[in-house]
Amino acid sequence: MSLSEENRERIDALSRGSGTGDLIEFFASLPRETDRNWELQLTELVRSAPERIDDVEEVIDTELSETDHSQDEIKFAALFAYFTYHRHHENYDILNNLLRRHESFEPHPMFPHLQALYEKRRNTPDSHQKAIDYAREAVQRVGTAHPGVTNSLATAILYPLEEDKAELLDDRRTDLLDEAERNIQRAIDQSNYPKFKATYGRILAMRGQYDDGINKIREAINDEDVSQDKYALRIGEYRKHEFRVFLEKYAEELRDEQKEIRETQTELDDELDQAIERLESVRDDSESRLRDLQAQTLQFLGFFATLLAVIISSIQIATSFTVTGAAGLILVLIGGLLIAFGGFSIILPVDEGNADSKTIVSIGAVLTVLSLLYVFLI
Repeated sequence: MSLSEENRERIDALSRGSGTGDLIEFFASLPRETDRNWELQLTELVRSAPERIDDVEEVIDTELSETDHSQDEIKFAALFAYFTYHRHHENYDILNNLLRRHESFEPHPMFPHLQALYEKRRNTPDSHQKAIDYAREAVQRVGTAHPGVTNSLATAILYPLEEDKAELLDDRRTDLLDEAERNIQRAIDQSNYPKFKATYGRILAMRGQYDDGINKIREAINDEDVSQDKYALRIGEYRKHEFRVFLEKYAEELRDEQKEIRETQTELDDELDQAIERLESVRDDSESRLRDLQAQTLQFLGFFATLLAVIISSIQIATSFTVTGAAGLILVLIGGLLIAFGGFSIILPVDEGNADSKTIVSIGAVLTVLSLLYVFLI
């Protein structure tokens, strides 16, 4: 939706006028307030005739005679134009005072639209939700067929989400994005305005559809009218949104890579822990086997030492005593050596050999006792 050539010529003629008469006539001839052309003509007025802004302000406070349009409608049209001029120049203190001084215009359908536009620029903890609430009220009053107010609601939702301030809002992020997308789709259905496509691209980016979002923003850049005074500003704004989407896209890719690295690191840590546990188990098993081997080696040494002692002692006893006496003493010697060998085996750190060692000690004790009885009896 755009202005007709006739309206453009009429508005251009106002730039050469003075006083308030022609402006009052212009405001009185506007379509109804809820018509998109009402907003477009007022916006074109402040763009084409900025030198008339003081005359526009004067209309707001002028006592008017009765016309086909009420005084209230003419004055509110002047207020809307004056507000739009200072919004374009970012004079937000003036906007705040303007809305406060003229609260009597609150019943007008487009008044909450002005409030939403002001709150969107305040960037305070409470302004984001206020901007959304005012924009919703404007859509409710004006209707969803007005692309200006539906786009305003979509951007009021987008700004705090893009700035990671969703916690300041009353609704969930996904619900807000759904609401923003519904409204910008309504705006696009009513108008081929490039700015609406850029808004839609920003919404797609917020959903993680970065490439589609970038394409929509670039479509807005290509569709923008080069002959417009604000062409450079609009392109700069679109490029800013495009750059933001690029940054968010690469940031998410980086986050995904970092997540993958962390997962891989966790897997490696788990595998390392398991390998350490296996090594510790092997080490403990090796140490246990080494202790057993050392004990067995000592047992063999003890056994052969005992055997050697029996042999040497037996030879000496056999040469010094009678056969029966020597036999008894040798048996006593063997029993004592079995007791010593068994006791030696018991104190070694070999759990499996303790029962056998106790048996050897028992055999040695029995043999010693019987041998002593035999020696004394003979």
